[in-house]
Amino acid sequence: MAKIHAIRTGSVKVRQAQRSSKGHGIARMANMLIDPEWTEWLPIYAWAIEHRDGIVLVDTGETARVHELGYHPGWHPFYQRAARFQIAPEEELGPQLRALGMNAGDVRYVI
Repeated sequence: MAKIHAIRTGSVKVRQAQRSSKGHGIARMANMLIDPEWTEWLPIYAWAIEHRDGIVLVDTGETARVHELGYHPGWHPFYQRAARFQIAPEEELGPQLRALGMNAGDVRYVI
């Protein structure tokens, strides 16, 4: 039987309009960028599935590099105006996998 691990790789705040999907088309994008209200800190998850053929990762979470200038493209409005991150190096996927007794070499598939 497979064993599934929820791995929290930090937290993110997004605009309330994004969470509620306010508007359609270009209006939806505009609402997401200008909404003055932010969500609470939301968990960012990756999932590790222990399978007989190896570890399957569903998502890879986020990296602490998100705080480095230039990590996200400067031209992309979402990263400039619509998301705030809290991620420490020990919350990244690698340290989290090691804490579970796994390592990157055990990963067979990433979805």
